[in-house]
Amino acid sequence: MSLSRHDGFLATGGCAQIGAMSDAPELLIVAGDSAPWPDAVMSLASQHYQSLVVAPEAEVDTCAVEVMVGAPPDLAALIPRCPKLRWVQSTWAG
Repeated sequence: MSLSRHDGFLATGGCAQIGAMSDAPELLIVAGDSAPWPDAVMSLASQHYQSLVVAPEAEVDTCAVEVMVGAPPDLAALIPRCPKLRWVQSTWAG
């Protein structure tokens, strides 16, 4: 499992625990280790959202995610697991 820490976020075991934390992730960035773009997105988004970068194959609790960024094949399986999802940005959209 590949998780990156940002703004003090620490993955926990359940939605209730995450929902109670003030720094629950609102933005999930799904990218492989060699992708050049996550750092740029994090530098812009972390000023406004609690953010987390995960590898496409990572297991992550998505119950608090409102915004997701990544390639469509990487996002397809995660989207149905995000009950609070408001926006999906495909990296293929340009």
